[in-house]
Amino acid sequence: MSALLKLVILILFMVILPVFAGAAFTPVIKGGRDGERFGAGTVVTGYFLSFILCECIALPVLFLTPLGDFVLFSRIYAFLMIAAAVPGALAVFRHRKEVYKAAARMIKPGNLFEKRSTAVLNLAGAALFVLLLYMAYNRAFFDGDDAYYVTQSLLSVQTGTMYRYLPYTGITTSVDYRHALALFPMWTAALSRYSGMHPTIIAHSIEPLVFISLSALTFYRISGELFGDDREAMAKRASFMVILFVFWIFGNISIFTPETFLLTRTWQGKSILSNLLIPGSFLCLIKAGKHPDERAPYAEQFLLALSCGLFTSMAPAIILAFVLTGAAAVSLAVRDKTVFLKFLPAGAACLAYLILILAV
Repeated sequence: MSALLKLVILILFMVILPVFAGAAFTPVIKGGRDGERFGAGTVVTGYFLSFILCECIALPVLFLTPLGDFVLFSRIYAFLMIAAAVPGALAVFRHRKEVYKAAARMIKPGNLFEKRSTAVLNLAGAALFVLLLYMAYNRAFFDGDDAYYVTQSLLSVQTGTMYRYLPYTGITTSVDYRHALALFPMWTAALSRYSGMHPTIIAHSIEPLVFISLSALTFYRISGELFGDDREAMAKRASFMVILFVFWIFGNISIFTPETFLLTRTWQGKSILSNLLIPGSFLCLIKAGKHPDERAPYAEQFLLALSCGLFTSMAPAIILAFVLTGAAAVSLAVRDKTVFLKFLPAGAACLAYLILILAV
């Protein structure tokens, strides 16, 4: 398989299919101010859906088939991803003008360079972001966890099983429940099987491009909730992103900081948790506090909760998101004097966390 074809297949499964899946699903959960069919939230929602599909397919296959049939999992996952993306692709084609308007709202070309100071900040932010992606791709970092996580992906591709071989010794073993509940390495392995590209290359060179971009998009959405999305707010949002990128670049003050995980260990579930899922939870809380009558923040939080299980089984982090969502429900209930009604959507969003905590 040629390198170009491998890249096209990776773009299909890592970008095009998730975004189209989000385009098909977001109208179901949106309402009120977020009533647009397409927007920045569509992209993130699509990835959450792809992660949920991966988890919901991989877990039954892992426990109900002999040795965890990885080939069966990868086939079902590919079929369902395509099936989920087809309605979105049709919707995008039917609403081409609306898609263009949504993209214009996200980028706002007329506002990005309206003032010299805003233009300088936006150009600086774009340059820093490109530098981050370039360094993540060109300076791939390897550490000791490669011996387990990336090797687990490679073993699945080579043996057609899931979590049935010890990466350290290569001998067969029973399912390692401590790691098996978080099936992020199987997602990497599935991408490797589809494209024919080595799992190590996908983990260290391709996944950082996707997850750093998703994290940046999430923080950009947070800046919109904090500062607004009008022309006067563009300079503030640009400053916010420049400061964020500087923190990311110089945040390697220890091996445990979120910035270190984001840029050097992007392929680990802990990195996704600290740089995408937790910021995404804060975004949902901010939106729920500012717009209590909308269902979109709770629905997005629910999808985020379901996708958490793919990346890590660390219960304290999941409980943290559970408590934060509950705290938002309490504050809204006290403010609006409608305790029971406000707890219903927040409770539904928290239910997924409770299920994951009991499973772990």
